[in-house]
Amino acid sequence: SSGSGVGGRATGGPDAFGYTFADTAEASCTYQWIDISGTGTSVALGDDAGASVALSEAMSLYDSTMNSVGFNSNGFLSSTDDAGGDLTNDCPLPASPSTGSGARICGVHDDLVTSTGYHEYFAACPRPDSTGAGSCTVFLWDEAVHYGNTGVPFDFEIILYHGSGEMVVQWDDRNPEAGDSSTTGIQNAAADIGLTYVCDTAASLPADAGVCFSMPTLGGDLEVTLTSAAGNLALNEPFTWDLGAANLGGGTQTNVVVTGTYPASVTVSGTSCGATAAGGTITWNVGTLADGAGDTCTVNATLTSCAAVPLTAAIAGDDFDPPANNTATLDISISGGEAINDGGFESGTPSAGWAEASTNYGTPICDVAGCGTGTGTGPRTGDFWAWFGGAGGAFEEGSVSQAVTIDPGASIDFWLEAIVCDSAADYVELTIDGNQVWSLDGGSALCGSLGYTMQTVSLAGYDDGASHTLAFHSECFGNSGGGSNFFIDDVSMMSSCDTYQPPQLEAIPTVGRLGLFLMIGLLAVVGIFAIRRFA
Repeated sequence: SSGSGVGGRATGGPDAFGYTFADTAEASCTYQWIDISGTGTSVALGDDAGASVALSEAMSLYDSTMNSVGFNSNGFLSSTDDAGGDLTNDCPLPASPSTGSGARICGVHDDLVTSTGYHEYFAACPRPDSTGAGSCTVFLWDEAVHYGNTGVPFDFEIILYHGSGEMVVQWDDRNPEAGDSSTTGIQNAAADIGLTYVCDTAASLPADAGVCFSMPTLGGDLEVTLTSAAGNLALNEPFTWDLGAANLGGGTQTNVVVTGTYPASVTVSGTSCGATAAGGTITWNVGTLADGAGDTCTVNATLTSCAAVPLTAAIAGDDFDPPANNTATLDISISGGEAINDGGFESGTPSAGWAEASTNYGTPICDVAGCGTGTGTGPRTGDFWAWFGGAGGAFEEGSVSQAVTIDPGASIDFWLEAIVCDSAADYVELTIDGNQVWSLDGGSALCGSLGYTMQTVSLAGYDDGASHTLAFHSECFGNSGGGSNFFIDDVSMMSSCDTYQPPQLEAIPTVGRLGLFLMIGLLAVVGIFAIRRFA
């Protein structure tokens, strides 16, 4: 640990983000132990180790939205699942962690040995949060001891409330340390905003007690939607989609912005709301949304190449709001058929569509239960994805391949995340018949970024309507000792699209030259008759 101790405060904050705390000496924070040792899912932890646990609901911590957490033997949860223990507590928070990364919730962060941890999700939490309801996930460190197995074992737990964003740390009556070399608090992923309840202070963790960390005051609950009546699009066909922005209540939201993405296969010609569209990104400055207010923006576009149309949207305002409905996705179908068999890898392994190979694992195809997330997102959609690398300092070569028919004008889309890059020697590539058509190495600017980005690759030169072997292939050498994690998911290549035919106006019948002479003659006869009749 570093710095001077902190302790003795029943309440604290707000920090720069707005978090506050109150301990169980205050009426606003009650002590109610939730024992999940007999009902929860067990996790083997041990010494200076961690495990990735997928959350049943998303949880917000500062500006991180956690769909999984790193459950660490040394008494903390992290928004990442970095390997290693970080056995040295930091005092006070915020502070750069000794190892690993990510936003953190420190229950009793110290050099601990925790043989077994437990976690359990409750749709209705046994210990209500400040709203009196809501779901929660409980993480229990069971029979933890200090390194060297000295002292009396003790239990402590962290409760995450998914709806309100509150976090509660509780410890039982056997805590012999009383906080004299541990840290209890929270901090963001950048380690520049944090809130310390206690650290390095003797007698600061009384028996059968706890502390409650509360979210900043929430603004209106923002929601974004994506809708379209379009489908089965043909090449060069115009179409529209709607972005919806709404405030579902809880307070006025100001400076509301909706950001959307669209693929290179689409050209945007304009919007009904004056939003800007460039480089695959739409930015709509909605402005202020009062309680219950909403607005819609129609995007006018054309399908300009025969490729998939995945759309995304996200909404944000000045005040924090629960993240559950802050993003939306929509896939608009195009004519022609999907040429890739099992592009999302959802048949698992052995795969129904891909030939698989891996030096260390037998296959690059993963799910979270079998592989963890490697500090990244895991699958972009569904349960499975292809993870290339992941062997730390060991050499790893992996590939997935299949035979595909490549129609004229075809391109391939796939989603990529390069969350960890060891060195520029490591790479992942896309090949057609063994020839490289795309690659990314460990020196790319995409390295280290959480979240997938879509890649579109032209298959010109191979688009002859014949069968070819398509493969994703990778080699990771571990030159710097850390290994690389390259993720691929949602591979798509459409067979030939129909070509859009604009509606044709019906031709107005014409009489032609002969018909014109006959009409003139007929009119002349009628005229003579009329003159004679009425003369």
